[in-house]
Amino acid sequence: MKILIFFVFGVNICFAQNRVPFDKLTLENDLVYENFPDKLFTGNAAKIRKNGHVVYEDVIQDGKILKRIVYYNKSNLPAIESIYFENSHKIKKEIQFSLKESRIDITQFNELGKKTLSEIYENDKLIYRCEFVKNKKNGREFCIDKNGQEIITEYENGKPLN
Repeated sequence: MKILIFFVFGVNICFAQNRVPFDKLTLENDLVYENFPDKLFTGNAAKIRKNGHVVYEDVIQDGKILKRIVYYNKSNLPAIESIYFENSHKIKKEIQFSLKESRIDITQFNELGKKTLSEIYENDKLIYRCEFVKNKKNGREFCIDKNGQEIITEYENGKPLN
């Protein structure tokens, strides 16, 4: 998990120097253009407030938005990172970062926008994991309670089996 955090921060630092404000770009038919209609944009585009705070930025390749990083207010720390399916504006994976504790919530979705997996990590340790089918718990739900005990519950179509 530490690798994921370092990767996110590393990517943000590498791309931070090349942010283009959204008002310099054109969005047409779900594609981002640098010089409409001649040149599709590749790079990072950001919504930046007058005080210089980056509200969010998109990583774009050949006019397609690959991911969006939303930042905490008055901070360069990411709050949410959304990764999109290729050739779609639908979210494939969403990662939420906590400010106060080292907690990361990861949710994955299918191409229909239905949740397929939810995981929670605290201090790089998995404390919750559950698979979903049609937004209902389906399969094994794993969690660690406040006493550190592992609890495993089997679900089928949203209903516990045990």
